[in-house]
Amino acid sequence: METQNPIPAHRSSAIHVRLYQPGDKAQVLRIFRRSFIDVINDAIGINLATPRIVAAVEVAAAAGTLLISRWRKGSSLVSNAVAGMAIAVTAVPAVVAIYYYALVAALIYLSEKSDMGDIETHYSPVGRDGTPRLNAFFVAIDKTSGAILGVVGVQPSTKPHCAELRRMCVSHESRRKGVGSALCQAVVEHVSRWNSRTEEESQRVHRIVLATTAYQAPAMGLYERQGWRRSGELVSFAFGFSGYYYSRDV
Repeated sequence: METQNPIPAHRSSAIHVRLYQPGDKAQVLRIFRRSFIDVINDAIGINLATPRIVAAVEVAAAAGTLLISRWRKGSSLVSNAVAGMAIAVTAVPAVVAIYYYALVAALIYLSEKSDMGDIETHYSPVGRDGTPRLNAFFVAIDKTSGAILGVVGVQPSTKPHCAELRRMCVSHESRRKGVGSALCQAVVEHVSRWNSRTEEESQRVHRIVLATTAYQAPAMGLYERQGWRRSGELVSFAFGFSGYYYSRDV
């Protein structure tokens, strides 16, 4: 992928944002996978406190008490109820965790079978026919260590005159240090440069859109501080997994 047109410095002088290079792949995928796991961990914690999970624990406790009472004939109801509750508070969270970790494994697998498995092709600024494309993939670099701190991609949206911000991830250790802001700004500047070079109105981008899960409160706060507006709700595609659409005019 091309690395011309370096991105101007952003917010923190310790952060440099540039276009993706093939040698970045291992670090990029490590950040990407860890980001998914962090979201799932948050989702598990939030969902365990929801009324339906509490109700599931209560039902499991009652069922466990009944089964134990049949198995331990002659034992007291209180001891059976305690044992049933112990089983329920262990089993239900375990089932929820297994579900979500299976979900994240599937999402990571599907992502790496598509764009994240071949970033150079999917986010190349030049199409197979040699024509320029809006597509780009950026990495935020620690100027001192050279480590990749975060990543983000941009591609044309399925909506007319829209670009889509995709795959925004910041390493766990680098959050709240201006990395996300720098990456967002890189995408906005990239789209603005695209518009300045594009003569055909049909190819111009008027708005950038993105989708994020409801469990990423810090990310939503970042978008809103940078002028993004919540534009819709992402319909849940799996148990307890929902989110929001955001957009920003260019």
